Amino acid sequence: MGMFTIGKPIKYSQKEKLKILKELEEYIKREEYPSVSKFCTVHGIAKQRLYEWAKDEKLNSEGKKSYPLGEYFTELIKLIHDKQEGFIEEHAMQGHIPPSFAIFKLKQPCIGWTDKTDVGLSGGMKISIGLPQEFAINGD
Repeated sequence: MGMFTIGKPIKYSQKEKLKILKELEEYIKREEYPSVSKFCTVHGIAKQRLYEWAKDEKLNSEGKKSYPLGEYFTELIKLIHDKQEGFIEEHAMQGHIPPSFAIFKLKQPCIGWTDKTDVGLSGGMKISIGLPQEFAINGD
């Protein structure tokens, strides 16, 4: 049998987590389009583990005298998604990314774009063009 036991979680020390955190920060600065999955693949870490560290209460409660480690992971993951959003917007406007892909990617939960529709209680849609009536000038 191999050296890994299936089902047993891999333990990382605080020092190892800090090293990964610093590498993640450098990766985000270096890459034009950073990706959580690419970073994790290169560093041999399960993507889910990074998300677990960001949510881990123990990581967030230690060392309140400085910024908690778990919150650093959360912030860096958000920065990855923000950098992706900016990249996609810029390259879609320049015609370097197909609009269908840009729309698909920007609507992913991590970025959070949505279609906005005004649906009334009756289920009908209200479409208005121009200014609302309360902004009309001289009864126009």
